[in-house]
Amino acid sequence: MGRRGRPTIAAVAIVVLVGWAAVPAAAGDELPAVDVELDVAPDAVTVDWSVWAEKLGAGVTGWRLERAEGDAWKAAATLGAAERTWEDRDVTPGETRRYRVVALDGSGDRATSEPIAEVVPHDHFLIPSWVEPGDGERETRVVVQAFRFWEKRRRWVRSRAPMAAILAVGESVHGITVIDAGHDVEERRSPAGRRRELVRRRWVKLRYADGTTQTVEDTAVPRSVLRVKLSELHGDIVHRHRPARDLEAIATRGAVTVSWKDALGNAYVRITGYEIERRAAGEDAWTSLGPVALDGPPRRFVDTSVVAGTRYVYRVTSTAEMDREGTMALYAFGRPIPDHLDLPDDARRRTTEPSAEVRVPADIRLVPLFIEKTVPKHAVIAVSRWDPKTDDWAKPKTRRVPLGGDVAGAELLDAGEDTRRETLPGGDVRETVVPWIRVRHADGREERIEGAP
Repeated sequence: MGRRGRPTIAAVAIVVLVGWAAVPAAAGDELPAVDVELDVAPDAVTVDWSVWAEKLGAGVTGWRLERAEGDAWKAAATLGAAERTWEDRDVTPGETRRYRVVALDGSGDRATSEPIAEVVPHDHFLIPSWVEPGDGERETRVVVQAFRFWEKRRRWVRSRAPMAAILAVGESVHGITVIDAGHDVEERRSPAGRRRELVRRRWVKLRYADGTTQTVEDTAVPRSVLRVKLSELHGDIVHRHRPARDLEAIATRGAVTVSWKDALGNAYVRITGYEIERRAAGEDAWTSLGPVALDGPPRRFVDTSVVAGTRYVYRVTSTAEMDREGTMALYAFGRPIPDHLDLPDDARRRTTEPSAEVRVPADIRLVPLFIEKTVPKHAVIAVSRWDPKTDDWAKPKTRRVPLGGDVAGAELLDAGEDTRRETLPGGDVRETVVPWIRVRHADGREERIEGAP
């Protein structure tokens, strides 16, 4: 960018890369010059009126720099006729500074420039270059380019890794948190008025470590940022693959339905499939139930290979590959992506935490009615079977089973009665006898079952 004018075509190309949505002028054209320029830094704002001074020509005896304080303009400095720049050190990051320059001659004020304003940046500066608004199933994401101020050289440079980051609302980079993001589309006319342009203005609202907030548009790029060398704009691309979310397992008779949702915050990756794994309670090994086709939300898998009465936990693994088309948008100046550029092996698979444990309901219900204190001890048990035709329990049948005997495929290990005492409101004590049995099912699982008092 020339110091005496607006950015040239080369500078506009840089702005487009970091997110400027304005339409560039035709090749070889110079954009209209401005009277006053601001060069902003975290600790100072430099006002440059060289272009305006040339326009005014001879006869100027001095300059008065004015700074807006609320609705009023107040003098900040008075300089000699040879001066062309002035540095304001009384600035605070995050505030908007407005300036104007008054030309003086022998009779007083000769002319006043148009006001110009810019936001004083913090020591890190984020520029939004792409915004994807969220909806009920997907969060808002924003791509930001990061710059930092090199105080020793008094210029902006590309920040160290990450140079570019994909962030969701609430996430941070370089100590700056994104609290909102979006884009607006407006119609503008070209300077000559011959054509209309649709301009997309992307914006991001940021919160800094000191608690101050700032809204940055992709068109509000400090002019000093534009002076970053072209070679420094080759940023690292941050690919992000997160595990699925909201994993839930619901057990019904004969099946367990596993459901989940696509991850929020994936960036520049494409999900290629999901794999379901199951583990029975008490086991260490996971069993793969196979891949799941990507047939669109909702994500669901029905496991019908379950055993009645068994407890299970499930987990889901997503597999991904690099989104080459999306990555192209951030890769260095749109050059073809090298064939060797791909996701690292450890980023291709992401596994959820195990689901909550669920128990598949049994097809047989055992209810102890009472215990016979005989030798050997016997238990009188009501046995009910689930009837899929009526979708209800069939009429129970009563069986008298000795210890060690078989009851509907389960072994009766023990039986007994518990006496429970309850104090009534009047102070009386009521005792109830609750029969119980302990059985071992065919799958080796032991269960203690209580009857009604």
